Amino acid sequence: MVGAIQEPFGNAVHSCTKVDLGGKSVAIFGCGTIGLFTILVARALGASKIIGIEPNEQNADLAEKLGVDAMVRFKPGKETWKSDPAVVDRVWSFGGGGVDVAIEMSGFNSSVNNALQSVRRGGKVILFGMKTGDFKIEDLSRVIVRGIDMHSVIGRRIFQTWDLTRNLLESKENHIQEKIFNVILNKGKDTIVHIDDYEPADFEKRILAHPKVVIKW
Repeated sequence: MVGAIQEPFGNAVHSCTKVDLGGKSVAIFGCGTIGLFTILVARALGASKIIGIEPNEQNADLAEKLGVDAMVRFKPGKETWKSDPAVVDRVWSFGGGGVDVAIEMSGFNSSVNNALQSVRRGGKVILFGMKTGDFKIEDLSRVIVRGIDMHSVIGRRIFQTWDLTRNLLESKENHIQEKIFNVILNKGKDTIVHIDDYEPADFEKRILAHPKVVIKW
């Protein structure tokens, strides 16, 4: 399992190592597969408080099982590039005046602006989620005046974060393996498929039902 998970898990490690998360409050915007991994990595790297922001109820439930300190659930309204004041207000209230670090994992323009609006003065925003096309930044003057740093992330860093990725996955003390198997992989039920049983249509159905599916050789 470690070998099969290491590549996607490495995306979360790369995101979480762009800045020092030790003792920091962290908001994760988008709790899909990589967002769920990010919860585990942020905790292992010493984040003091982790807030998940996710509209999908199944993903939000999984984030809570993985141990977020607070969960912001919301129903997406009319598609827009602007931030959602209700979401931002809830993150601010949980963060006690804005979070130290916001990690954007969904790639929606509104979510990027939610992240930018949710950090404190001098806060850090890590951008991993990706969509094509042009994006708009809401209230650019606030980003500049409040000294907000933005960091873009793509893929993994070999070998700068690869060893850390392996160590985090192989360690039994941080319970990452246990939580990935029990929560994200649903204890292997319908999420681990032997290569001899692989069938494309069946595999696609499993992927749609679970955040991660692993092929066993």
